Amino acid sequence: MKGLLDKPSDPGLSFEATGIDYLIIDELHDFKNLNVVSNIPGAAITGSKRATDLHMKVEYLRGRHGERVMTGATATPIANSITEMYVMQRYLDPDGMASAGIHHFDQWAATFGEVVTNMEINVTGTGFQPRSRFAKFTNVPELLGMFHRFGDVMTAADLQLPTPPIA
Repeated sequence: MKGLLDKPSDPGLSFEATGIDYLIIDELHDFKNLNVVSNIPGAAITGSKRATDLHMKVEYLRGRHGERVMTGATATPIANSITEMYVMQRYLDPDGMASAGIHHFDQWAATFGEVVTNMEINVTGTGFQPRSRFAKFTNVPELLGMFHRFGDVMTAADLQLPTPPIA
């Protein structure tokens, strides 16, 4: 965090001085690499500067203007890992997670996910080894209830999008 804040910036302008009080972020999935600390194999995310910058701005706005300071739009809120659902909730509903007693990823994972161990080929390709991954959702109705607190899901049928004929 210190490294991000110590970078050179325009001395005449800061985010706080812009007067911005609400953010609308299209393609929110571009900010999914928010730092996540976890003891679960493969679940931790180092974090990108872009995601960290957005999170700091959103938290600043929440501190000044309350809970509703951001709208995020994306067609792919979860693309590569279950961890991304947690990241979306951190951006869009941290108060909902806090009221549910969830303050860090491993609490969220223990509530809504399951670590699955499978046999996989080892790195040399000469044998198999057990590999544990955070791979399944649990308590899905409860998770969807939390998700619908901040998220709207629109399907192709809802949007009545034109589709090409199948040959």
